[in-house]
Amino acid sequence: MNKINFFVVADNAEVRGGKIYIEGIFDSINSNNYPAKHRSFIIAINFEIVPGRHSHSFIIKNDVQDIIKSPTFDFDVLPNSTRHQFLHRVNDLPIPKEGKYIVEAYVDDKLIGETYFIAKTTSQSNYA
Repeated sequence: MNKINFFVVADNAEVRGGKIYIEGIFDSINSNNYPAKHRSFIIAINFEIVPGRHSHSFIIKNDVQDIIKSPTFDFDVLPNSTRHQFLHRVNDLPIPKEGKYIVEAYVDDKLIGETYFIAKTTSQSNYA
């Protein structure tokens, strides 16, 4: 059985001294117009899984299409280490239109969870 402990999108994340440092967790992306492109962000996920050989991947999609399908990452889970975490850097994500973008996480080709962000148009009046 898989259990997600956290699953977020953020500006940056890194591992230092065995700890994950996550910076700038967000749930929306703003642009003056669309289509747009998000330069870089991190998908951070931590989950528990049974020991054995497994695979992990993710998909980012909107209501019309899959935007990104990641490669599949194979990994081994030892009996005394059933908690796993991944940091995925996404560069130059195309954002064709405003709306909800869902990030789905898969283990062994089975959906284990999802998170999302909203793409919005930036209003010039927000900067007055």
